[in-house]
Amino acid sequence: MVLKNVTVYLFFFLLCEFVYAQGIQDRVNIKIVPEHVYVEKGEFTQYLNFDFLIENLTEEKLRLTEILIHAYDNENKLICRKMINTNGFNPSINTIGNTNLDIKDSLFIYNPFYHFDQNIIINKIHYEFYLISEKKEKFLSEIEVRPLYYNPKTNLILPIKERMMIFDGHDFYSHHRRFDLTDPVPIKVGATANPGRYAYDLLCS
Repeated sequence: MVLKNVTVYLFFFLLCEFVYAQGIQDRVNIKIVPEHVYVEKGEFTQYLNFDFLIENLTEEKLRLTEILIHAYDNENKLICRKMINTNGFNPSINTIGNTNLDIKDSLFIYNPFYHFDQNIIINKIHYEFYLISEKKEKFLSEIEVRPLYYNPKTNLILPIKERMMIFDGHDFYSHHRRFDLTDPVPIKVGATANPGRYAYDLLCS
């Protein structure tokens, strides 16, 4: 009897997941910004400097409830699994700011999984975006990212001999990264990309 109940529960769970996965892949569009993603190597960490533009093509208001990622190496082995969701008293999904999508509206998401250990090679990352409507209908939209490892051919040196300090860089919390393409100002000037994505503000002593 216990085995039968477990089997029924497992079937119901898989059925729910199947219904979830049938969601709105064609009704919620996800774009990577910029289109080509490069790995930026730090001393101890490697960074992925890109974001997401989510477009709600439905006639319903939606709310983003979870982002789940699976990262794979060159042998297609799972090397990392991370998520932010609505679990907890102060859920991790709150760290990305606004999660609501109006009808036929867009939402700009700064990629919350922007750094990985230096000693791993990332071949691809599979992103799953879970959303829910006001009618409690659940949706799933997915996208795959294949970051590029770029090795510069020339060492670039600033033509300044004085001691310098980086006042603000282009890390996740930098103002150079905070360029929301759905904001009225970028829309007004016709911006389709972040011109300061890799910018530095320097101070000379």
